[in-house]
Amino acid sequence: MPSDFIPIRKKENESSSSNMMYVVFVVDKSGSIAQSDFDTAIDFLKDIVNALTIGTGDVQVSVVSFSNTTDEEFDLDDYTDKTNLVTAIDGLKSSITTTGGTFTNEALDYVQSTSFTNAKGVRTDADPIVVVMTDGLSQNTALTKTAADTIRSSITGSIIYAIGIGSDLSSTTQDLLYIASDPDSDNVLYSCAYSHVLTFVWVHFEKPCIDPVAHIV
Repeated sequence: MPSDFIPIRKKENESSSSNMMYVVFVVDKSGSIAQSDFDTAIDFLKDIVNALTIGTGDVQVSVVSFSNTTDEEFDLDDYTDKTNLVTAIDGLKSSITTTGGTFTNEALDYVQSTSFTNAKGVRTDADPIVVVMTDGLSQNTALTKTAADTIRSSITGSIIYAIGIGSDLSSTTQDLLYIASDPDSDNVLYSCAYSHVLTFVWVHFEKPCIDPVAHIV
């Protein structure tokens, strides 16, 4: 699949008739990211959310930001309608200042231990999706691989997408390959600059029998 295809989808062997998905966006806010580029990343999240059906019986969204620290900006069950969710995402532009290092492993550990729990309103009949956006190598590649593997082994049916942005990364950067679920050709996306991210179309299909298709606008 070309790098400009960005599907949120069920696994091919998923037989459930449920259309419910829980999507956790894990967003890099480290100091190597210009504030304007971080704002562009937030606009990208808004575009994705606007393309999804938001609600308790459909898709629910959480945002986790990370640098030296990891913060869950809001939980999966905090917003159940699209208007309030998009407003909350847009508010991250003013509430988050980019600073610090890239501790991707700690963010993934947080997602595994906290984001997909009953306390956050998670149901077992929904598909867990993690989308990691980062502009650089993690502080510890080995720990990042372990953290991503732990999500896959402990959260049934989970899929992790890795989106790398900027000159420090490429579509073959090992960090991204370790983070993303297999196959990497489907689940790793690379863009050379934040300004290009908004040209991607994110496609969500509620029926698992449909092959993902996307295009550049």
